Amino acid sequence: MQKLKAPVLYLIRGKEVLYSPDKVVQRLNDVAPQIKTIVIPDASHDITHSQAEIVNKKILAFFSF
Repeated sequence: MQKLKAPVLYLIRGKEVLYSPDKVVQRLNDVAPQIKTIVIPDASHDITHSQAEIVNKKILAFFSF
């Protein structure tokens, strides 16, 4: 991951039950700080459906760099 040159956006659901979203973000920031990480607080497994407006805005903002 450290060698990734292309922009990367990692969206993680806030209602994750298998692991801590905050720990995942911290780990990514430690090993690959160039990866943009965003926690979508009220999202669960259907992140792109239940939080479509937020997800779409985040993706569009990411691609408008």
